[in-house]
Amino acid sequence: MEDIMFIKMYLFKSEEDDKKFIRCFWRGITEECEEMFELRMLLYEQYRDLAQELFIDVKSVMEQCEMRVIKLISFWMKHKIKSHGKYVYRYEEELFGAEDSFLIENGEFVLTELLPYIPKNDSAEVKYNEWSGKYWHMRGIERACVELVKRRMLQ
Repeated sequence: MEDIMFIKMYLFKSEEDDKKFIRCFWRGITEECEEMFELRMLLYEQYRDLAQELFIDVKSVMEQCEMRVIKLISFWMKHKIKSHGKYVYRYEEELFGAEDSFLIENGEFVLTELLPYIPKNDSAEVKYNEWSGKYWHMRGIERACVELVKRRMLQ
């Protein structure tokens, strides 16, 4: 708790220092306390580029920290953050694969956070871009959003 208070005391005074603070965070969001995760999200809000290369194993983290994953996906969707690589997260095949591999505990939160980002129309643009489930090579954050909402609806 002292480390969080220390970081908060000096946060947002210098961009250079803020970007050094982010190195204090664990690479895995499952290993940090809730206060540290919220501090991480504050830094991401201020410096969105820091969230571009955060790779997570969605399936594994969903089993441990469901709300954190949903908050991150919602953040990525809200700010249209794309990874510099092909995917914002790893192991997307597992997420899209086994239907019963994990259960969503807080379905209402999933719907509240992710449903607003899913397009409501059935345009050609939706059918042939990142939202489409037809193309295995286009399994990005948009499809993760859809799959998580579908999982919630099927439970």
